[in-house]
Amino acid sequence: MLTAKALLSLLAACATLANGAAVPADKVLVFEGPFPLNSTIEGRSSDDHLLVKRATCNRGGASIYLGDIDEMVRQLQNDYPDQLSYLPARSYVGWNRGEARICAQNRYYADNTHVKRWEAGWAANVVRNECCPGSPSYCGGGTQQGHGDSGLAIDISVMHKTGTCNF
Repeated sequence: MLTAKALLSLLAACATLANGAAVPADKVLVFEGPFPLNSTIEGRSSDDHLLVKRATCNRGGASIYLGDIDEMVRQLQNDYPDQLSYLPARSYVGWNRGEARICAQNRYYADNTHVKRWEAGWAANVVRNECCPGSPSYCGGGTQQGHGDSGLAIDISVMHKTGTCNF
């Protein structure tokens, strides 16, 4: 099994071969998952996710370089935007680029769905616009409700690469 670092090196090498120019490993968009959720969410009612209309912003923790968020949004919404990622019940998937990580989480116990790259990019852009107003260089990220291809509500979060998708 490849480690994350080995996978990044392999992807960078592939990008070099494809483009003829070296691409730094931390600038490659990397998909992860699906992974099972291994803990319950404390302090949250099971109905909290039903009527979320605005992004919930992170006000502490590690800051994310906005250029990485913007580029990840661009790639997710423009490069294979209709590509689906399987999101089984009680699991998450994620994308990483530079300092940024986007996670999509299915909190349901019995319902599976798929998430489009476009949907993950859309939610990340909502977080970026609502939680990082103006033109700061760094942002704490946040969470926005999105939907799987089945209509199932999913949580999509933007966080620093050191954060965990099992939120």
